[in-house]
Amino acid sequence: MNDIRRPLFAVVGLVLVVALSVLLWSRDGANEVDPTVTSMPMAVAMRFSVGDQRSFAFEMTSEVALDDGTASMTQRTHGVLHTRIDAVEVERVWMRAALSDVRVSLQGAVDDAASAALTDRALEVVMGVDGSIRSVEVLGALEPTHAAMAAEVVRTFQIVVPEDAGRRWTTRESHAAGEFAADYSWGGRSITKRKTGYSDPETSVLASRGEAVLADSGSWLESLELEESVEVTRGGRTMVTSVLRASLSRVEVGGVCVAWERAERPVEAPVAASRVVTDADLGTLRSLCAELDEIEGPANARMHALRDLLRECPELARAIPGELALRGDRAGATMLHALELAGNATCQEVLAEVANQIDGAPMHRLRALVSLGGVAEPVAETVSALWELHASRGDGASIDRSNTALLSLGRIAARGPDAELEARLVDAVRGATDPASRCVSLQAVANSGRPSMRGVVGEAFESPSARVRAAAAKAMARVGDERDVPWMTRSLRDEPDAEVRASLADSLRSAFARREDVSRVVADRLARETDTRARGALARYLADSLEAYPSGRAALEELMRTETDDRTRKFVAARLGVR
Repeated sequence: MNDIRRPLFAVVGLVLVVALSVLLWSRDGANEVDPTVTSMPMAVAMRFSVGDQRSFAFEMTSEVALDDGTASMTQRTHGVLHTRIDAVEVERVWMRAALSDVRVSLQGAVDDAASAALTDRALEVVMGVDGSIRSVEVLGALEPTHAAMAAEVVRTFQIVVPEDAGRRWTTRESHAAGEFAADYSWGGRSITKRKTGYSDPETSVLASRGEAVLADSGSWLESLELEESVEVTRGGRTMVTSVLRASLSRVEVGGVCVAWERAERPVEAPVAASRVVTDADLGTLRSLCAELDEIEGPANARMHALRDLLRECPELARAIPGELALRGDRAGATMLHALELAGNATCQEVLAEVANQIDGAPMHRLRALVSLGGVAEPVAETVSALWELHASRGDGASIDRSNTALLSLGRIAARGPDAELEARLVDAVRGATDPASRCVSLQAVANSGRPSMRGVVGEAFESPSARVRAAAAKAMARVGDERDVPWMTRSLRDEPDAEVRASLADSLRSAFARREDVSRVVADRLARETDTRARGALARYLADSLEAYPSGRAALEELMRTETDDRTRKFVAARLGVR
């Protein structure tokens, strides 16, 4: 495997094996009931009863491969999941979970370390009353990769049923692999869930189906079976494909699960107050940074050790710029991420300092800006520093720095309502003097995900620049709502630029409920589309809308007679059930 594909497979493979175990289900989702369907009382509804305990046998198999066949990976995890409902409030449910008899295998060989780490492991889960998982906390010390695997055992089997669900409903959800839309339908006894697409147009769902039975009495589920295949592309070329198969079924377990003895939250020691830095502390930091420079494989353990040290001794962060000058690029990136994770005001100040360094490594300056956008609790000085960096536009590297600062401000806006910050982001869009800067401003608004800014995104569709209109179409997937569908559909019908048409189709597919009127326009546009990318985006929308618009099958079958793009052919064929 060449040097470029090795890190790609390492990163995407790990995400798909661990994080993409949740391909169908979300961490938390904004549920949107299909307004065209009359609400009906469900024979079986999502319900939770305090004190209810259940056990489930589970199995998950993930198969991940590079598309050229040079490498593949198969991981299988099975065991027993125990659940107990501890509390139910108006909007939230607290569920204690535990794992037992877990066996993890990789490439057919048992992973003893992972199996031992997950067996008798306790978790604390916060859910919405609709079944959406708000958070999963793994109790006890655990290596980060194993903690993620334990949490995903719960996340994999999530079903979301809004209180006013009808025969069909749509959710917009997110998880470790990105944001996606999913369609649900109620079949009288079971619920079918199908993921319809990611917000990222380079991640495509080739096939997806989950069948769940809710509990007739007690809490949560009786069973779930799911299967899904996904492909990830870069520059129009398929790089990675993944297939997930998972099952969950209720079982009776005799005796007391050992994990329950560990499921009671341990009394946590108080967080140590920050203290004066000693020479020993400085030596520890330098040693950790030197080790980061020497490690060839994953450095999570040392990165977290550095994070903890920076939390305990915030002033140590001031030594990081000097260490950056001494270490390689990979070690420097890890140090900057540790500053982001530590997140205190001093670490944010140091990140801003690195971003401002004129003579520093250009990549470190951009990474520092990205890290400032990712801190959990940005201070006012951080926001001010980012605006100053955005304003300092010049040529070349300073433009990249300005743009990255604005994108990070958009990420900060996503943390919650901030009228002043949102107003300045809107002003950035309206005040942009060229198409390139306006596109970046629209991306910053998209990063916020704040519907309050949908108006300025709609204004951008009046731009004479096709590049700006395409950026606005992509942003609408993050900030738009159903009120925007009619005019987006009209734009799709009349838009002269192929890239804009493709972006509109992608956004309508990834973020909004399937509608017959939209599907008719898409089918008409598809029949006369000459651009390969736009044709693929239109075909994906129509293929995902066959339940809402069965007549779309004829348009897709006609497309398959002449389509030459392999990616489009594979996607449509999977939806039509043909080879």
